[in-house]
Amino acid sequence: MTTTNIPQEAHAFGTAPVAEYAPSAKKQRSSLIFSAIFATLGLLGVMIGIVAALWEWDAQLLCVSGGSLFFVAIGAISGFSTLRQRGTRALVFQDGVAYTHGKTTVFRWDDVTAVWQNVTRHYRNGVYTGTTHVYTVQTGDGKKVAFNDVLDNIEGLGLKIQQECTNRLLPLALQAYDRGETLTFGKLGVSKAGMSKGDKDLLPWDEIKGVSLDKGIISIKKEGKWLRWSSVTVPQIPNIFVFTAIVDRVVGINKK
Repeated sequence: MTTTNIPQEAHAFGTAPVAEYAPSAKKQRSSLIFSAIFATLGLLGVMIGIVAALWEWDAQLLCVSGGSLFFVAIGAISGFSTLRQRGTRALVFQDGVAYTHGKTTVFRWDDVTAVWQNVTRHYRNGVYTGTTHVYTVQTGDGKKVAFNDVLDNIEGLGLKIQQECTNRLLPLALQAYDRGETLTFGKLGVSKAGMSKGDKDLLPWDEIKGVSLDKGIISIKKEGKWLRWSSVTVPQIPNIFVFTAIVDRVVGINKK
């Protein structure tokens, strides 16, 4: 693909971006129209209240003025938030990403040490209302960059991030596992000895009854026990695809 105005910080990649993710222009226009309508209605109500006060009209009209300030605030906040998104974009290069949101942050795939994925389906009274996405990347120096639904097709960007980072992190993790090291994935640890919670609670592989991944929750059951040995959500586990690949290789994962 071709694009213009590549940030100076991204020139170090030495190539053109292969993909670009930015806020939806259509959604931004709709949001600005919504903000303008709310603000206009609010200002109209304030003006009515002021005239009512000057002419000593019905006191209820004064309440209209006060309530209208709420509409002005909603319109202003929504409009300001939308305007802040202008210029926001993620440029994906062969070797990494340049993300601009006010300032530009650049990271290479090889520098990433952890990726968190938080994809949540929302329901109201049993009716599906939408899905939110947050993908957070952490580099070796401890810096974090979060990508969310401000960007159009965030799912595509999230998948790209997971693929590129997993391709690099999984071989390193498998080597560390084979050396006998303990790999840490948030609250859980994985080693040749088994799975662990903290420093003392170790569950050997041959005592694991089953590991399942269902609706964003990883459940681990112990042989001879009715209750789960551990239950954690996907957003709590960094490098979820690395974790599932290693566990699946040893005892298998039931993905529902």
